[in-house]
Amino acid sequence: MVANENSTDEVAEALRRWWETPAPPEPFIEALAARLKAGLIAERDRGSHTGLLERQGEEPSEGFLRAEAVQPDHKKGRGRTMKISSVCAAVVVALTALFVWMNLRGSRRSVVFADVVTNLQAVQSLSVDAILRRPESPEVRFHSDAAGARYRKTSSDGLIQIADGSQGKMLVLHPEGKTARIRSYEVAAKETRPVDFLLGRVESWRDQAVEDMGEKHLDGRLVVGFRARTADEAQRERQIDVWVDPETQLPVRIEMHYQDDGVSLVIHNFAWNPALDESLFSLDPPEGYELTGGSR
Repeated sequence: MVANENSTDEVAEALRRWWETPAPPEPFIEALAARLKAGLIAERDRGSHTGLLERQGEEPSEGFLRAEAVQPDHKKGRGRTMKISSVCAAVVVALTALFVWMNLRGSRRSVVFADVVTNLQAVQSLSVDAILRRPESPEVRFHSDAAGARYRKTSSDGLIQIADGSQGKMLVLHPEGKTARIRSYEVAAKETRPVDFLLGRVESWRDQAVEDMGEKHLDGRLVVGFRARTADEAQRERQIDVWVDPETQLPVRIEMHYQDDGVSLVIHNFAWNPALDESLFSLDPPEGYELTGGSR
């Protein structure tokens, strides 16, 4: 089969358009694009695709033009064939990369919100940071650890809360005054899983209409988003945005917005199923603390 100049132009033009289109923001695609462009530059230096350079606004060097002019006709024909082969090979690589990227993109979008909820229910322990914002009030940051039915929250204002849902008890520590208080839970309010302390009964999320928010990059990783509208234990309406890692199918960020009072809670820096020291969840007041009020 003999390739004519028009077909060469069409292939070169297709490659030029692909070259000028930003690569999708996946690292392997960026690396592949860089290697492809480097290969084309190397081909340019060998003088095998002058026409492509001209269509991209680049001028062949004077030395290259002189060398091209003195070549025998049969070598020029061979060079033209090499040019066509090089450009076609580059296009094949580009189309293969695009095909792979589209298939991976499709698999990433296969995250199902119901599966995320199931995975949350199966979590045995977690560590997480959160930011609580209220209108006209300073924001409060806190770190939480939970294992089984036990939970510990340390707030930026100094307050420490340690709860054991199996006993229905909570130890509240005030480091500034070195005071401690133990209070009891109502039986119906007992928490039994790590996520219950932070998110409430997540299985109720399945009953809500869930909006697919698509993909975005968050802290350098691709995440898939879902939005649900539900109510907390106090029946306050809230909007929940859950951003999920497609690989683990667990959240990397959860944003809760309460409709009635403008309160918002951002939960991030998740560590799933970490090993946590038992002493974190002791209900015995630390040494030097005075136990005030409450009951054992």
